[in-house]
Amino acid sequence: MFFGKPKDKKEKIIDEAYLEELKSQNKLSKIIKVTTDELTKGSKDVFLYTYLFETVEQTAKTIDYKQLLGMCTQAIKENPQSAILYKKKAQYEIALKQYPLAEQDLKICLKLNQKDPEVILELGKIRQQFYKFDDAIALYSAAIKLNPNYVEAYLCRYEVQFYKKNYAEALGDLSIAMTMTATQEDLLIKRGDLNFILEKYAEAIKDYTSALTINIRNAEVFAKRAKAYAAKKNYNYALADYEQILNIDKRNVNAMVESAKILSKYLNNPKAGMTMLESAQKIAPTDAIVAMEVAYAKADINDLDGAMVDFEKAIRLSNNDPVTMAEICSRRGELFYKQGYYEEAIKDYNMMLEKRPDNPNLFKKRANALKDTGNYAAAAKDYLTIIKLLPNEIENYVTLAYLYTDRLKNVQSGLKIIDTAIEKFGKKSVEIFEIKGEVLLKTGKFEEAVKNFDIVLELDPKNIEAIYLKGNAEYKLGQLDKAIADYSSILEKDEQYYKAYNKRAFCYAQKKDYNKAIDDYSKAITLNPDLSSAIVNRAKCKEILKDYHGALADYSTAITLNPKNLDVYYLRGNLKQLLGDSEGALADFSKTI
Repeated sequence: MFFGKPKDKKEKIIDEAYLEELKSQNKLSKIIKVTTDELTKGSKDVFLYTYLFETVEQTAKTIDYKQLLGMCTQAIKENPQSAILYKKKAQYEIALKQYPLAEQDLKICLKLNQKDPEVILELGKIRQQFYKFDDAIALYSAAIKLNPNYVEAYLCRYEVQFYKKNYAEALGDLSIAMTMTATQEDLLIKRGDLNFILEKYAEAIKDYTSALTINIRNAEVFAKRAKAYAAKKNYNYALADYEQILNIDKRNVNAMVESAKILSKYLNNPKAGMTMLESAQKIAPTDAIVAMEVAYAKADINDLDGAMVDFEKAIRLSNNDPVTMAEICSRRGELFYKQGYYEEAIKDYNMMLEKRPDNPNLFKKRANALKDTGNYAAAAKDYLTIIKLLPNEIENYVTLAYLYTDRLKNVQSGLKIIDTAIEKFGKKSVEIFEIKGEVLLKTGKFEEAVKNFDIVLELDPKNIEAIYLKGNAEYKLGQLDKAIADYSSILEKDEQYYKAYNKRAFCYAQKKDYNKAIDDYSKAITLNPDLSSAIVNRAKCKEILKDYHGALADYSTAITLNPKNLDVYYLRGNLKQLLGDSEGALADFSKTI
């Protein structure tokens, strides 16, 4: 132990300037001797401890944290109000993974010095260590508030935000940190990855390009940039990046496979793509993924038999690895699905879900195949599982709500899912309010439907379909002027929207403004000549205005378009009878029997 009772309290104490001078001269062993001597004499100056601890850390081949912790504990007994010593002690406890003790000492340190951002940062790291991410973010934020230029705090908060999939927030923190540090390859790559996730492909390309100026032989970054180029549909640039990878490593199978995909799918050169895959197979003949890509490439050139043979080969080569098997059968399932063999696709997805019951993408693929076979109940069940696996993806709630309300006619379950989504996401999705409005409209809850469509239009003021449906609800409520105003606003935006003319005509007819109704029905019919309902309604208006021959012509046109509509025969029969054509009327009435 380095400490003992003081020999002479009046003896001169070594100062920090002297120790800094020794440090600048790299006389580390001298610092250890001087500080140890002073502490042995009984000095309680905290800076002696800190210089001693730091110098021992620098000079030791293997740092003995237990010894340093013991020294620090003894030092705190001599200086119980020293925040610096508690901070050091916590540092050693963290190194020894004694996190609860470290947290306790950091909190004591914080009581002694409330404005130390480093202490707050270390507390955040411990919270992060135990997955208390919200606590960690709050602590990192507090450290940044104390020191707005604290780079490490921004980087720590970036890491937690990234883990929580708060990618926009993570990007903000990382970008701020990068403005305060010299350009670093790893940070450029990380920011590029975030921009890619956020679909900011141009920014991702810029970051990856900057990283490549630092290390032009980084094949991984070329691959990342290639994916960003492909996402922007700059396929030639993507292909060039994969070629750069192959210049760095001629046996890079992944670059060959990705090049083949681009050549076959996007550059319309399946022959060159197949040649590239054959080269990959020569290098990696037992690679299951390569065999799978060959199978898919053969399917693209309509060699379906060859594709199925290679899919079987890929399955054999996978050695039942669940991840690889999932990808192979998923891709084969996709092929079956594209060819319209939905039951076969479902079998593949079933097999994979036995091995990967936590894979939401497989559930989505199976749900789509089930929908196409008309098995909506099973598809809805899959989407319930998808929501459990991906509770923060609102589009899954939208799809399930649609299945319940539109396909299964299960309004109660549909509204329950919709309300769950609204409670969870608020006004983040226009679609969920659209679906709720449509359900309420269909079930006769017109006032609530109008309120929902108002929310849709608050989020998306140019949503013509929402304006149209809101007008329909208002019509059902007898609010004809409001409905007419909505249909008119649609036609100001889109003069070709024939449904708005048709519905506005219906409102005018209800208001007994038959001339305006006839005018709107005529415009709707001009835009959609097969709209027999509008032709019949125009005929009724003409009949009211005693344009009997015009009405008769419209009834006849409507019958030509839809000869199975017996009601129109009855209407035309009545009109013929009014015009004195008893024989013609009888013929029409006989059609209705």
